[in-house]
Amino acid sequence: MLATCREQRATLLVDQDHPKVHALYRSWGWTTLGDLRPRLPGAPLFRAMLLGLPVAP
Repeated sequence: MLATCREQRATLLVDQDHPKVHALYRSWGWTTLGDLRPRLPGAPLFRAMLLGLPVAP
């Protein structure tokens, strides 16, 4: 899905209640940037992740 993107990087948020999902993304090369909590009452804590993408031709 990301192979044809022209962007230099992709980001995503993983709910910290799902460490297996976080580990799966790390195994695919995603890097953890830090934690993020949206400014909404009762919002969960997320891990922000980044993946550098190859330059599409």
